[in-house]
Amino acid sequence: MKPTTEQILSALNKLVRENKTELKAEKVELTRMGDLRKAVSKLKSYDLEKELSNLRSQYKTINGALTKLKSQSKTFIKDYVKFEGIIDKQWKDYQAASKLSNELAKDLNELGMDGDSFTREYDNALADAETIGQASYKATESDFKNYNEIVDLTE
Repeated sequence: MKPTTEQILSALNKLVRENKTELKAEKVELTRMGDLRKAVSKLKSYDLEKELSNLRSQYKTINGALTKLKSQSKTFIKDYVKFEGIIDKQWKDYQAASKLSNELAKDLNELGMDGDSFTREYDNALADAETIGQASYKATESDFKNYNEIVDLTE
């Protein structure tokens, strides 16, 4: 028996549907392959070794500078503490010399001499020493505002 036209058309439709399904499956596979290629290509574009090398270089530079800065900070702190000792000693010596000048002027006045004119030259030197001492002390407060931050660098 010969197939009818309807049976032939039905068989052809079935073949077309099967081919479409296969084509769709192949298209899906090709799309996924393309996506995978793109994903792998993107992964290859990350140059982590180069970035890490760059970071290591920056770190080495900064760490070297920090080591030098810490060393300089320690020296500065040592010199600052030394200066504080000197300025304290200068202030005590100034007070002692000022007291001597006052006592000498008083003693000379008691002897009937003009003690103030005799000690005037010394009093001028004392006034200069006081001015320099006070200016130096004030300078440590204004010029070294970040002293504590420098101390923190050494810890």
